[in-house]
Amino acid sequence: QGGDCSRYLVTAQSGLRDPKDPARILLERPTVTVSRGGEPGARTVSERGVFREDDLSLRLEGDVKVADAGGYRFVTNAAVIDTATGQVTGQGGIQGAGPVGAVKADSYSVTEKGDRMVFKGGVRARINDR
Repeated sequence: QGGDCSRYLVTAQSGLRDPKDPARILLERPTVTVSRGGEPGARTVSERGVFREDDLSLRLEGDVKVADAGGYRFVTNAAVIDTATGQVTGQGGIQGAGPVGAVKADSYSVTEKGDRMVFKGGVRARINDR
């Protein structure tokens, strides 16, 4: 359970503790499911990941795909999840679409339990007229 009262369920096709750094767990094909207050949140899949037990961070890399219950879908190259604060950050491009529009940017951050998203660098957005 994260410090922001979110629950993180991390599963993977395989996991291996790094023999050189016991705080690192190397993950193949991880899936991260987040819930807040019993409500479903986002589900994220990627090709590989690293979970650090010492700072409770999870780094996902390779075709990172995020989907949430509100109908939003994002694709990025990398994401770092701080499970203690719930903050998510990433570099290397992001594309997303949902009920109210679409966005493309070079980097991003997600804070306030997913209520605030900031996109930076080459931002292109389309807002749908309801």
